[in-house]
Amino acid sequence: MIGRSLFRRYAKVLIEVARRDKLLPRVQKDLRSFMELLKTHPQLEGFFSDPKISPLHKEELLEELLSAADYEDITKNFLRLLSFRRRLPYLQEVWEAFQWQVNRLEGVAVVEVISPFPLSEGQTRKIVRRVSKFLGKKVEIKSSLDPSLIGGVVIKVGDTVYDGSLKKQLQLLKERLVQG
Repeated sequence: MIGRSLFRRYAKVLIEVARRDKLLPRVQKDLRSFMELLKTHPQLEGFFSDPKISPLHKEELLEELLSAADYEDITKNFLRLLSFRRRLPYLQEVWEAFQWQVNRLEGVAVVEVISPFPLSEGQTRKIVRRVSKFLGKKVEIKSSLDPSLIGGVVIKVGDTVYDGSLKKQLQLLKERLVQG
């Protein structure tokens, strides 16, 4: 079993090299693009994860993909390294560690907003503005839906949960009524 500390080390080294060469935003964009390629073509992800397929075939396909992409050499070499070390199947975990470290460096808080229905742009901007002011940081929103909330939102910042959902308010009201 490969641990998160390994993913963090790969991410840290990539960030250090990209920052040294002043290419961090570009490398971040390249990796995001490669991740999207794998998500939109699940057969590629399956190919790179399949232990029955020889490493040579995987490297050949990776080279084809990289030659067709306009990625920085740092990104290409990093993906080659992951392939050589048979770590490409863990790219999602490396990407998450990379994003977390970049966000920490840039003072960005990733906030999960859960609502019972899709939020409008105005609602999202209002949440970003208020949470950013509260945290004193730039905020990046990750939205998800949970119809059981009925109304309101649940905001998660790290391990802290701010539950402003109608479901929670009704639950609290019920508890007060039962306690009398």
